[in-house]
Amino acid sequence: MLGVDIEGINYMYDESLSPKYEKVDVIKYKKSYLNYIGDYLQRSYNKDFCDVKQIKDFYKSKTYIGDVENFRYMDLEKFGEFRILPKVEEI
Repeated sequence: MLGVDIEGINYMYDESLSPKYEKVDVIKYKKSYLNYIGDYLQRSYNKDFCDVKQIKDFYKSKTYIGDVENFRYMDLEKFGEFRILPKVEEI
């Protein structure tokens, strides 16, 4: 089991000032979170998770766009000449 330690909500207000952690299954935790967000989006906005523009844009921004040697920092002198980047959906 791939686990992660999270602060135990049940121990937040006990007599100890030290945080206590619980081991949780990462896969179950992620699935539970995604289900919660999906249900919220459906109830509140009548949208599926993958139909939300910001989420589509996020996933699109994480796709492979080229080799690392094609990217570098812009020279400071050239910075004033830069053009505005396209919107994610225009790529």
